[in-house]
Amino acid sequence: VTFGAFHKVTKLAPELLGCWASILHACPDARLYLKDAELDRPEVRQRITAAFGGHGIDAERLILEGASPRAEYFACFDHVDVSLDPFPYRGGAVTFQSLWMGVPVLTLERPQGMIGRYGAAILAPIGLDDWVATDEDDYVARACRFAADPALLAELRAGLRQRLMQSTAGDGARFVRQLETLLREVWRDGNAAR
Repeated sequence: VTFGAFHKVTKLAPELLGCWASILHACPDARLYLKDAELDRPEVRQRITAAFGGHGIDAERLILEGASPRAEYFACFDHVDVSLDPFPYRGGAVTFQSLWMGVPVLTLERPQGMIGRYGAAILAPIGLDDWVATDEDDYVARACRFAADPALLAELRAGLRQRLMQSTAGDGARFVRQLETLLREVWRDGNAAR
């Protein structure tokens, strides 16, 4: 199984790397694929490798890749089984890109306002509530559980893009109509209270 995170390496906080190392320890045959333009720099690659090495993860279990042209970038998702949403700095565009390419995303919901719930807000409309962890231990446990279920991963890969397109997260016009309705209700309720 290959876990992937195509986020900016500046989002990879030490607590996150420790959690991802725990996933790799719990799934000893898994690899982690990181992709960002910054990984073209040898010193950044060395820093990431050393950070994982400090957690007992061999460099051979890491795929560190730099920038690619757009079509090649999207083709890289073919090599990922489960995308890992970073924390405390969430993914946004990469989360949608992963889902669009049929790769489910595991996120960790935290009570930090919108930022802590962003991944969950993307996953809920497409029925991936089970991919929202409640704490780091749950994040690790869910990552391993999903990694051990290739049938589930194949089923999701086959239909995830369609699920995304049919949800409010993937249908901008429907999302705007629903937002307009909610804003009108708030405006009416506010005026009625005066």
